[in-house]
Amino acid sequence: MPILVASIRQAQQAGAQDGRIRPGTSATYQKRGGGEGIRPVKLETWRLTSTSREAIEAAAALWGGVPQIWQKPARGGDGGPRRGPQPAPEWEVITTTRELPVHLLPSNAVDQWMELWSGGRCVRRCTGPGGINQKTGDGCECPEDDRTRVALSRQNPPAACRPVSRLRVRLVDLPGVGVWRVDCGGYNGTVEQGGTIRTLDELLAGQPRLIAATLVLDWRTSPGAPGEPGHTFVVPRLIVPESESAILAQTRTMAELAAGRDRAPLGMPTSRPQITAGPAGPTAPQALPTTRPGLDPAGPTEYSPEQIINMIRRAVQDLNKIPAAAPDRVQQIRAVATKAGSFRFRLLDECLPEDLLPPGAPLTPLRAHILDLLAAEAQATPDPETATV
Repeated sequence: MPILVASIRQAQQAGAQDGRIRPGTSATYQKRGGGEGIRPVKLETWRLTSTSREAIEAAAALWGGVPQIWQKPARGGDGGPRRGPQPAPEWEVITTTRELPVHLLPSNAVDQWMELWSGGRCVRRCTGPGGINQKTGDGCECPEDDRTRVALSRQNPPAACRPVSRLRVRLVDLPGVGVWRVDCGGYNGTVEQGGTIRTLDELLAGQPRLIAATLVLDWRTSPGAPGEPGHTFVVPRLIVPESESAILAQTRTMAELAAGRDRAPLGMPTSRPQITAGPAGPTAPQALPTTRPGLDPAGPTEYSPEQIINMIRRAVQDLNKIPAAAPDRVQQIRAVATKAGSFRFRLLDECLPEDLLPPGAPLTPLRAHILDLLAAEAQATPDPETATV
């Protein structure tokens, strides 16, 4: 039985984390008043970290860089390196690319919060003014005025929350079946990622389907004050190569297949093919009887494509139950043909044109069974030249 606790189910759907995709690294520095601090360092290319050496080595082989052991820095209460036991070492590679091919599941691809960090730990996490602090259960302490909140969030140390986006993607060419997390602590990344994921989720109409995308390390510069240089920052940007119309078309196709309405089984057409009339003969061909003598005399005189498909499906199910090595296989196939005798073999033949298979392709066992059924049906049906109305 599956666990129904919401938090556990959400974590299961999100998937285990195989590693992190990072736009930068970190370095220690000497504070003016003494002691060491940790500061971020921007990179021109993507950096991957993981506890899996195999995954990092595979990433280096695909996207360049040198795999190496990485000791994750742990912050102490003063924001500097933590003294005492350190986290277990991981592996890292600074790639040579700014673009990574990724796949994502839009329904579980992103988490977004308003957060306040201090001393290397999250002290507030909420959805904004009026929300609940997930860390304490109290109400959000940020001011409702957005300009005031932004100014407080830029103080050192920050005094208000700022948006944080955590994107989960899959690197399908690396070992493992988990997700890789990409964090973004800025306005632009949070807005763009949230908007892209929401649009994809709407286009998929709730279908759990992986979407291919490119994760780009996008460097940008905001305009500065007159006479001052602008501020340079980086945004993890998602680029989806497929058009919206292509995604919608796939969504409709998947919905049709799930509903079983607009597509027939085994790739069979749902309508009879058009046949070009040939030159008129000396006499018009006589019509075939609508039923086989002695079988289903009260049956319908015409069958809709849906009825034909349902009858074919039942006949195929019966054929699939016949062992290939059965000594009386022919007799069993004829028995199925007799059971299916309430519909015309010509109708079956029109629903199974020869071009269903590529030229020269071998007959599959299922196709061979169906052709055997047609042969048995034809043998038991009056010849068109001698049939009477």
